[in-house]
Amino acid sequence: MAYAGGAGVNKTKKCLDGTRTGILTEIINWIQNTDENIPRILWLHGQAGRGKSAIAHTIALWLRDIRAFRSCFCFSRDRQAEHREEKIFATIARDLADHDPAFRRALADVLAKDHSLKATSDVTEQWERLILEPLLKVSSTMIGSMVVVVDALDESGLEESRRHILSVLASRANDLPHNIRILITSRPLPDIQRVLSGAPHVKATCLDDVSAESTEGNIWLYISKRLGHLPDIGDAEVQKISQKADCLFEWARLACDYIQPNTAGATMKEHYNDLVSLQSEEGRSLLDATYSAILESAVPKYGKALERYHSVMHQVMMTLEPLPMAALNCMRKFFPNKGDHYDVIVILEFMSPVLGGILDHTSPVQPLHASFYDFLTDHTRSGIYFIDTSCSNDLAVATLQILHELQFNICGLESSYLSNTEVADLPDRIKKNISPHLSYSCQFWSQHLEKTAFDIGLAQLVKALVGSERILFWLEAMSLMGRVGNAATALISAAKWLLNQDDSKDTLGLIEDEIKFTDSFNGAISHSAPHLYISALAFLPVKTLLSRMLMPKFSSLLGVIGSPECWQATQLLACEGHTDGVFSVAFSSDGKKIVSGSWDKTVRVWDAERGVKIGSHLEGHTDGVNSVAVSHDGKRIASGSVDKTIRVWDAERGVQIGSYLQGHTDRVISVAFSPSGKRIVSGSWDKTVRVWDAEGGVQIGSHLEGHTDRVDSVAFSPDGKRIVSGSKDKTVRTWDAETGAQIGSHLEGHTDGVNSVAFSPDGKRIVSGSVDKTVRVWDAERGVQIGSNFMGHTDRIISVAFSPDGKRVVSGSVDKTVRVWDAERGIQIGSHFEGHPNVVISVAFSPDGKRIVSGSWDKTVRVWDAERAVQMGNHHEGHTDGINSVAVTSDGKKIVSGSWDRTVRVWDAKKGVQIGNHLEGHKDGVISVAFSPDGKRITSGSWDKTVRVWDAERGVQIGSHLGGHVDAVNSVAFSPDGTKVVSGSVDKTVRVWDAQRGVQIGSCLEGHTDGINSVAFSPDSKRIVSGSVDKTVRVWDAETGVQIGNLLGGHTDQVYSVAFSPDGKRIVSGSWDRTLQVWDSERGIKIGSHLEGHTDRVYSVAFSPDGKRIVSGSKDKTVRVWDVEREVCISHLEGHTDGVISAAFSPDGKNIVSGSWDKTMRVWDANAYDDIINTNVQSQSPASNLSHALVPLDKAHGKYILCTFYEFSNTSATISVVRLCHICFSSISSHTLCDGEQLLDENPQGGGEPQTQPVKLHHDGWIRGPKGRLLLWIPVSMRHPLYSMWTTAVIPKGCIELDLSQMVHGHKWHTCYKPIP
Repeated sequence: MAYAGGAGVNKTKKCLDGTRTGILTEIINWIQNTDENIPRILWLHGQAGRGKSAIAHTIALWLRDIRAFRSCFCFSRDRQAEHREEKIFATIARDLADHDPAFRRALADVLAKDHSLKATSDVTEQWERLILEPLLKVSSTMIGSMVVVVDALDESGLEESRRHILSVLASRANDLPHNIRILITSRPLPDIQRVLSGAPHVKATCLDDVSAESTEGNIWLYISKRLGHLPDIGDAEVQKISQKADCLFEWARLACDYIQPNTAGATMKEHYNDLVSLQSEEGRSLLDATYSAILESAVPKYGKALERYHSVMHQVMMTLEPLPMAALNCMRKFFPNKGDHYDVIVILEFMSPVLGGILDHTSPVQPLHASFYDFLTDHTRSGIYFIDTSCSNDLAVATLQILHELQFNICGLESSYLSNTEVADLPDRIKKNISPHLSYSCQFWSQHLEKTAFDIGLAQLVKALVGSERILFWLEAMSLMGRVGNAATALISAAKWLLNQDDSKDTLGLIEDEIKFTDSFNGAISHSAPHLYISALAFLPVKTLLSRMLMPKFSSLLGVIGSPECWQATQLLACEGHTDGVFSVAFSSDGKKIVSGSWDKTVRVWDAERGVKIGSHLEGHTDGVNSVAVSHDGKRIASGSVDKTIRVWDAERGVQIGSYLQGHTDRVISVAFSPSGKRIVSGSWDKTVRVWDAEGGVQIGSHLEGHTDRVDSVAFSPDGKRIVSGSKDKTVRTWDAETGAQIGSHLEGHTDGVNSVAFSPDGKRIVSGSVDKTVRVWDAERGVQIGSNFMGHTDRIISVAFSPDGKRVVSGSVDKTVRVWDAERGIQIGSHFEGHPNVVISVAFSPDGKRIVSGSWDKTVRVWDAERAVQMGNHHEGHTDGINSVAVTSDGKKIVSGSWDRTVRVWDAKKGVQIGNHLEGHKDGVISVAFSPDGKRITSGSWDKTVRVWDAERGVQIGSHLGGHVDAVNSVAFSPDGTKVVSGSVDKTVRVWDAQRGVQIGSCLEGHTDGINSVAFSPDSKRIVSGSVDKTVRVWDAETGVQIGNLLGGHTDQVYSVAFSPDGKRIVSGSWDRTLQVWDSERGIKIGSHLEGHTDRVYSVAFSPDGKRIVSGSKDKTVRVWDVEREVCISHLEGHTDGVISAAFSPDGKNIVSGSWDKTMRVWDANAYDDIINTNVQSQSPASNLSHALVPLDKAHGKYILCTFYEFSNTSATISVVRLCHICFSSISSHTLCDGEQLLDENPQGGGEPQTQPVKLHHDGWIRGPKGRLLLWIPVSMRHPLYSMWTTAVIPKGCIELDLSQMVHGHKWHTCYKPIP
């Protein structure tokens, strides 16, 4: 979990014993007060130098001494580069977990449910999920108070850095249990004072208001203890100094440090006299005068010493993370001016009164107080000692040169199987191999570069880094240090610095590739440094500049067959946080923010670059938010809701402006600002469009009426003079925004409701998206459609938008895809964007047209690279919607599939390619398909209520469709002799058809009380079995049509699939109750217990040809194989990414074919099970002497069998459990992983438990082996579909395949680098 190291309590900062007793007692009493109404927060504020931090650290140390439940978090001006504000509550949560076991367990429960919380920089989410949620669980059992100390909040950085923290403390801390206390210290900066001073649950205490007498007494005591023992310093001198301090503890500390002997040529008494003679001047404080005196005593006002002072202090002040003297000296060796190559001690030796790290050379050098930094950077205050922090040339040169120290595998990692966090001694390795100055250079080179004017020599250093394999070594170091998240930002800064410079084109091209490389493969790089090379580099597109530069230097990597040759249309960000579907998204006009509205009733604002939430979410709506819009100036947000209201929000402060806008009588579906921001238009299910005064909050004029059904979308024209609306009444209408009158006739053409409309940037065109699955463009002036419909989506279109240049249109659909279209030609540009696992409800372009944002029912907001919407790789052709049914010919050479896309397709089972054209004719989804026994015909059943028979060779329909069912047909099957077809329907009937003449035979079979899901013939054609929504299985006489025996009951939910065994003696049924049941088909009784294992609905069941096994497919995305006799699951096949709707054995029983709603079919090796159990047991006595061994079958191709042997005490019988470990993710067996025994078992012949975990792809993209060993990371865009260990074919062919035959891994991973001399 994210943690801000070094932000805790510091013993050296505590109050001197016996000082500040009054304020310390007041704080302790507040902590120990048990009154439930006591303020939860105490804000201790005062001007610089009042001793706020000393008090905070003293309280924190007191809490530590009494072993209280506590945390201390300190901000520091010189640590702002670490962005501690992004880790504040995560760090506090970790601290609290260290001190309280109950809190630790509660926090672990939260993290177990949402792993993304470990890395979130959203402080609101950190507070709610990592602090408040665990606290509420354990507060009732807590003894005493829990105390959090937050010191120097004013030093977090700019106001923006703490805005969200203040928002949480002001609005959410009141929810804390009564025994929680938060102590905050800061200067009274306007933003902090504005938020905390008026909050009812905050107690504000000002140190400026503490009596001068009390403060002077504390200062006298402090000075007396520091100086009273020195010669020439008596009570009178102590009294004089304490009076001179004027209640400033920082001045008192400075005075003591100055007087103590630390400079040559002056006595303590002389220093004392100099100090007391200082006078405050007009516009200059005593503190400034003291700083000047200290500097004058340490640094001459002219000559080389002053020059060196400016150089050294410039380095100290410009260093973004404080460094010890040794690191500062190492960096100076690389300064461009050789005259700067001297030891910093020559300047720093006499500056201990103002700088830390001088006396203790291992500590970082940094100002002891923030006021010294302010003094040095203000020329009017510091004069000749002023430090200009506007340029960073020396540090830019030094950091880039230091990066030459980087090398491959810098920390000597032995194995690629471990994540960075699993390397037990990684911190020690980093400390040994990555020096402080190298660590600093890796993290901050780009920040120094961007503060430096362009320079040819510096540009060459940048090119040397980004133009060689050193760029990978840098990423490796960033991975080890946990800083990969900053890498892309650094590269972007470098690109901006080089922009528009001569001879930088190729370098900029490389940097662009490196940015995409870092973004695309962040999951691998940040998790495990070796996988920067063996995973990420292997997936680098081959036709990129970066690939051409790097790949000659690396070998023995993974081979990726079918991978894209250029960068794909990539998903850049996924913003997670909403707890319900995201119904609307919008960019701010500057493209820096994204606003989203969700059915979780909130509006949220996101950082469009980093994907993190900004501030707290906007709450107020009492029902789901359907639409959001941002004013052109970015200052306001409008939202429309199911609660029938419109609300306007202050985008900066996150608060509602005025009352909500009321008037609609049904839910508000769409809102938009006028270009001027003065008006808002809204569309509602009450069939009206309304215009509102955005500032006055009142409706302007009457509502716009004309639509005959709900209004789903509205938008203003670019000039604000017109409004366009789209409705469920299938029309698009244009309105005069001033008069409210409809302009011309409505635009007709869509055959179903219009969900979304938008004007083009020039206002001349309107785009619309409809339930009819089409996008249409209209001439806004003439009211006619321009060109043909844009077709490609396979389900309803929910959202459309023009690009800023008007040349493209983006659309989002229920088919879960985002598509980009050429607005002129009406054709899709490249492949669609896939990634949302649920309906895409809203889409929009960024203002520069380079990004697309989408919102979905999957609760996420995603950002896509709009410029990469081009066709990549071998895009597979096949069904455009989920597959419902598959079947195999009797010779196993062909597969037929039926899909929701209304087509039937025939496939070559071996090659995985479609044979001929798809069979079209059905008017709705095809739910069931079957081959005739001779493979020459196909029958299909559809939700269009028909059964059809097709010529499998010629691909044409035979005769007319078989009509008679009055509702959807869910299942069809041929009789074993091929003369009949049986069908089952939602109309509750089973019908039998003459397959040759296409007529119904006899009456329909009736008896089920609800729809029929599945039917099948017995092997002798004399019986029919059916399974129904009514939870029963029934057997029928195929000749007479009467039910045989009683219904078979036992399932607790609908029966979705039934099948006969090859001998006809048994029936298997699969149900939505997640179980399978085997029945005696002759006696009508259950055989054994039901088969459990699936975690969701069972959709398909079938017997193997020998009747010994059953295969099942489930909504849980798995295929399982069951041993019929032993009633156990013997194989669990994973690979599909959506429900498995159909599964069957090949006629020879060697393969299994499955069809899924993920639009693919898979062929599985039916014999390569996870467990193949051979038994010869004559006794049930306990086993002993367990042993196992990894036995090579074909070592050259990485095939092994893991055998486990059990010996019984009173018999010689053994059980050998055999696991076939054929690690292959390709259709080509020679692509099997070489050296596979290393992954499976580091000690193949050792004892202990056998490895049982399969090598498989996990949800986070990692292919893991036993014990969680990391084999490979797969990029998001290539995970689905992907071959799994057990898959011999994925149909349609076209997904990537992995050649693991040459890949080095485990202890050999580091041999992949072959530097060219």
